[in-house]
Amino acid sequence: HGLELTPEVLDIALMIRAPGLAPRDYTATTRSIDVYPTLAGLSGVPAGGERPPDGVDLSRALRGDASEPELLAFSHSTTVSAEHLASFVGFDLVLKYFPRTDPELCWVRVRKQDLVAKLVNLDGEHFGFQVFDLARDPEERTDLYDPSSAEHQDLARRLVEYKRTLVEGFAAHVQGAGISS
Repeated sequence: HGLELTPEVLDIALMIRAPGLAPRDYTATTRSIDVYPTLAGLSGVPAGGERPPDGVDLSRALRGDASEPELLAFSHSTTVSAEHLASFVGFDLVLKYFPRTDPELCWVRVRKQDLVAKLVNLDGEHFGFQVFDLARDPEERTDLYDPSSAEHQDLARRLVEYKRTLVEGFAAHVQGAGISS
């Protein structure tokens, strides 16, 4: 997926066929970081050596020997440097997903099963939360965000933390590389 972690790049089907694995749909949330440990688990090969991988081995759940873990899959937009921004003039679709040079303008998203929560720029000036149920509303037309919902509050808190981590990481990268934002 390169540098971009948008849903259009990450929300894809993964098909695994392995000896002894019965055909079935696995509908729980998975993440790209889970692929390596899962394939290692299905192969009976220890994953990671001295440092275990960041992902989760889903092989037991795929075999039906364990319940599906509840995972959160985060995604985000990225920034475009000032030097590169000029080359995207006239490409509105690109500019929709790349929030210019300020990392504070990036949007973040988390998926939990069929529920998607977002922290996005709502009107060009203000950021806010949105929640959608992809099972009932795959085109994300009806915002279900309810600030009184404990689940929505938890997802909103996690999104704020995730965005803060991204912005701080970007600042550290820029400073360490001597890049002007």
